[in-house]
Amino acid sequence: MQEKCGEVASVQEQRDQYLAHLQQYTAGYQQLVGEREHLHKQFLQQAQLMDRLQHDEVQGKVQLEQSHMQLQEAQ
Repeated sequence: MQEKCGEVASVQEQRDQYLAHLQQYTAGYQQLVGEREHLHKQFLQQAQLMDRLQHDEVQGKVQLEQSHMQLQEAQ
């Protein structure tokens, strides 16, 4: 009987350890998911900013070319 109680206690302790590891794993995974979402949001914002900067650069070049042509026509 004592042997059975010892086995039961051992199995329960092992179960508790597995549960603790599973909870740690779950918490770590949830943290990684949150970090991934944050990084993805930052990536999208930076991509949007790069698109805007490239568009502004093209617009600036077009305006510069137009101004240059107007200046040449005026001379």
